[in-house]
Amino acid sequence: MSQLREEIDADLNPGPVHFTELKSKQNFHPLLCSVCGRTVYADDAGYEGCLRSIEYDPDNQFVCDRCDEEIDVASHSIGYVGY
Repeated sequence: MSQLREEIDADLNPGPVHFTELKSKQNFHPLLCSVCGRTVYADDAGYEGCLRSIEYDPDNQFVCDRCDEEIDVASHSIGYVGY
């Protein structure tokens, strides 16, 4: 039975990008939510990804998880399809 490299080295994989409300040793890059103005902190990969997205499309500003969820719930409650 073959396994993927990610399964073999699962303990070495840092995992997905996480944003936190508190500054930490790993998450120290501040990002400002364009909806609520709340500051969240990202790790190197998350920060670089956000910067690339903003450079590619200046209208694509960072939205925190809380606001993103509220927008998603609101769009589903009014029947927004997203086209």
